[in-house]
Amino acid sequence: MPTLSTLMNKIRRDLRDTGQSDGVDRTWSTQELTELIELGIAEVSRSYPREMVSIVALPEILNSFHASSFAMPAGMDSIFRIDGLKYRIDSTVSPIKEWYEVTDILEQENGWGPYSGWEMHAGTLYIQPGRVTGNTSHLRLVGYGDWTVETLDINAEQAIRYYVTAEATFRLMNDRTMFQQWQVNSGATDVSVPMINQNYVAARTRYDRLINRMRKLRRVG
Repeated sequence: MPTLSTLMNKIRRDLRDTGQSDGVDRTWSTQELTELIELGIAEVSRSYPREMVSIVALPEILNSFHASSFAMPAGMDSIFRIDGLKYRIDSTVSPIKEWYEVTDILEQENGWGPYSGWEMHAGTLYIQPGRVTGNTSHLRLVGYGDWTVETLDINAEQAIRYYVTAEATFRLMNDRTMFQQWQVNSGATDVSVPMINQNYVAARTRYDRLINRMRKLRRVG
């Protein structure tokens, strides 16, 4: 799990842009690369979403007479399964033993009105009356979300490096001043625009191949 700083340093090495100061011996500023990394994260998350599991305490108001709604856990944007859990604790042993026992699997709304199951809309999860057994204390939400820099696995990180390298190189080809600055900063004065185009095609091809291999379809309830 990288940090923004370590990921950016890797990308600068990929781009041969390892100077120390923006606007002096760096072709791409820190802000430019940060924005490209954010675009890369959004792009990769569409094809290779982050798998997430979150356990949340059941709102006290939720019982057989009331519907309840609560915000989705941070970073989670879709759910395909909800398990009902009962929190258990055994204080007679040392160390104290804690666990969750599955009590129910909640059904998703099926279009037959508000009593047919749970539904999600605009980042809010709605649990309808009578859908949770009385001994359920927590819900286990299983779904997907977008990556963040800190949560990237090795595949997502590599895909983002390819994506950012391709996008940054494409900008280089279309900005003569930036290209000349990069030639000087990197010491690659013998590199021509057609050669940069080859670098762009190579980076884009690597990205497409990797993302096609990693691509996963999001499960639905």
